[in-house]
Amino acid sequence: MKRLAFCAIPLICLVACERNHPPLAPTGVSAATTTQPAQSAAPAPSVPVSAPARREKPRIDPDSTGGVRGAQMVTFVVTADTKAAQGATVVVAATGARVSDENKTNDWGEYHTSLAPGSYRVTVNWRDRTLSKTVQVDAGTQLIDLKLDTPPS
Repeated sequence: MKRLAFCAIPLICLVACERNHPPLAPTGVSAATTTQPAQSAAPAPSVPVSAPARREKPRIDPDSTGGVRGAQMVTFVVTADTKAAQGATVVVAATGARVSDENKTNDWGEYHTSLAPGSYRVTVNWRDRTLSKTVQVDAGTQLIDLKLDTPPS
């Protein structure tokens, strides 16, 4: 009869296995002094092994705007007085949804993000200038220019 015991190397074999590993000895006691239970001669009843249940993944509609499929890289270029607005805060929020993304522009005034086709509300803050605008992203959109106005005097 094969008995199930926990493996002596718990980091490698965390579940019960069919190998005849000696049980772990308590602290301060050697493995030779531990007693092993007597094994009976009767064979263990065989248990049929069944395959794990497969779950079908739901199909994603490729024309859906809410899923990741169809997303593409879009670059927002933020300029102020024809110069790159380095470190401008850009907030992109999907209209009609709670999904939003906030980040800062790089040294060239660019902010790269992946967006699915749809309508987005973009808000830019840089120093004392603010811009808020709604943009439409479609399959051909790769670059969106955002020009900050000069601040009022």
